[in-house]
Amino acid sequence: MTKNLLFGLFLCLFLSTFALTEDWKAGTKVILPPVELRAFGVNSAEYIPFESPKGVSRLVLHAESEEKAQLFYHKYLHDLELGGGSAINFLVSPRNTALFFVSEQGWIFVSLDGKTVTFLTAASLDDLGTPISGKSDPPRNPPLPMYLTAWNDHPFRFYYWFDQPKRGVDAREYRYLPEYDWAKERQTGLIGWVDLARNESAEGISQLSTITWGMRAAERRGLPYIINSSLTNYQVAVMNRFAADTQRGMPDFSGAFYCVSDPGHAGNRGLSWASKDGKDAILATLQNVIRETKDSPNVIEYLEVHGELRHGTHDLYLEYGPVADAGYREYLQKKYDNLATVSERWYDDPKHLKSWDDICVPEAASFAGWNERAIDLKGDWKIQAEPSRGDPPANLRRGTREFELWETQVRAPQEWFAENFDDSDWPAIPAPGHDIGMFVHKRNEMVFRRDVTLTEDWLKANPRVWIYVWDLNRWYDRPEQVWINGKLAGEQRVPHAMNNVMVFEASEFLQVGHNSIALRLGEGFLAYKIYLSPDEPLRYPHLKPSENRRWVDLAGWWRQSRLDAVQRGLQMIREVEPDRSIICMSPYSYFAGMRELCAEYGARFHDTGAMSGGLYVDLPALMRGVGLPCSLEPGGIAGDVNELRRFLGSWLVNGTNAVHYFIHLGFVFWDPEQKKFFQVFTNWCE
Repeated sequence: MTKNLLFGLFLCLFLSTFALTEDWKAGTKVILPPVELRAFGVNSAEYIPFESPKGVSRLVLHAESEEKAQLFYHKYLHDLELGGGSAINFLVSPRNTALFFVSEQGWIFVSLDGKTVTFLTAASLDDLGTPISGKSDPPRNPPLPMYLTAWNDHPFRFYYWFDQPKRGVDAREYRYLPEYDWAKERQTGLIGWVDLARNESAEGISQLSTITWGMRAAERRGLPYIINSSLTNYQVAVMNRFAADTQRGMPDFSGAFYCVSDPGHAGNRGLSWASKDGKDAILATLQNVIRETKDSPNVIEYLEVHGELRHGTHDLYLEYGPVADAGYREYLQKKYDNLATVSERWYDDPKHLKSWDDICVPEAASFAGWNERAIDLKGDWKIQAEPSRGDPPANLRRGTREFELWETQVRAPQEWFAENFDDSDWPAIPAPGHDIGMFVHKRNEMVFRRDVTLTEDWLKANPRVWIYVWDLNRWYDRPEQVWINGKLAGEQRVPHAMNNVMVFEASEFLQVGHNSIALRLGEGFLAYKIYLSPDEPLRYPHLKPSENRRWVDLAGWWRQSRLDAVQRGLQMIREVEPDRSIICMSPYSYFAGMRELCAEYGARFHDTGAMSGGLYVDLPALMRGVGLPCSLEPGGIAGDVNELRRFLGSWLVNGTNAVHYFIHLGFVFWDPEQKKFFQVFTNWCE
């Protein structure tokens, strides 16, 4: 049997599953095998297409209990009316019988009898042969659980931060409840974030109390509420106890999960993906959040606690040291069973590795010329910010190529890159590998300078040399440069959504003795390594065969460590909450494994920005393949009403089923133009 979520017309699941597996003939009964649907239990069905000469088709569904059959019956009627079906009459006797007409499609007769729900369809009422006994109101039944109807009734949801008053208004004076009243008017859902408590002595405590008032306000207004249960922030209390499980960066890396070289997020480390005991302590705390809220009638979903699985390419530098080594060895032992196989793969010698303890997580740079022959350029660098660009000329319009050229021009004076430039009055910082770089003012591009001495023997032994600069800056399209002895060795524009790494051949610029190195960096930091190496820059799959295999194993462990962690998070939720949907954020780098986990645990994909920047249909398509919905959020607020229009237009065509508007409801509610447009838009959607 397969487990799944059912948030739509459940007949589609039975019929489409069957249609893909075998042919059917008119008037022939088809037995549809049992299927387990989350919240609806185990169900089977019999389908007879065109059982009569008049073209009547019959589907008989067998639920596991009368309660589940009633749930099917009322969920079907709810979806049918929402999808355009017109209720012609509900017969009072028998109580649970309904007749519907669907424009340009035909008639549907539905009846409920014990554990059986029967559906008859025909092109005309005469063909159906079901008499109309006079229209009556549908019988009063207990409302459907909101988590089964919210996808249809409330597909737009706003993030709501408990400490976010309107700008310029004192939080003590601000009236928050009118925002909830507006959400009710627009029939939107709300999303609250629950992290671990921030106090360093608050182990075992979450921030659930910060959203409970918002949950109650939403419940009183009949609005759904999503709980983003998360472990990605404020792990200090757990790290105090499980210090050995802390995520460590590779040597010389300055950053953390969310960003590079920034005193906020990059200074906020957490537990390693390979952590076990420490992670279990966090999962236990967050499971209490699930346990305390799962009976709330308007709570419809939970976030898988790891949230986004990647927040940039810089996470490659974050798993290092003893806890990572232990996880890496465990992965290799499961995959290859014996040490000799690993030794043969990596060194072409089954006896090279003497013990599993000889295996450690390698540095990323070790695949790109970082070895005993390289010369490390780490040290004290003189730094200076470029002059401010000032205001753009009046004739330039933002978004044009001319504006981009003006915005990205190099403004540093040419003499700053000269071999003998006097930089004695510039401040100096140690880089890379020192967190002081997090606190450098980064409003403008920066120039870094330092000198290095090269011996004649080293240059003779290495006639070709490359300079590797792992600066990891992300300011898109900014030109970054490397100057050696006053000559431009190379320039590279920062790629979109990538941490920049530059490699240029330096052979013709280097000299025996004193050498001047100058860098122009878009965000003004060196976040990983910089070195000279005689090894030509190559990357997978063009490394040596043994290095290709070593890279494949490292990348496989990165993937599996995240999938294992997510599976533990999903299991934690399912231990106490069997039915509600679970959000799996940003699974892009781990599509295949995450799709399997979603299908197994009733979770689904959620995009955190990419789908708002263009036409990206990967996540919705992958979810449709396993009968699951997909949602998205923008990476940030709409700057104005035109950007909100663009967002909504994109979301309507990319196949998503729901929108979670990030960062806060107020950024639409407080802007008169955006608020007015959103009201028009939601009226149109109705």
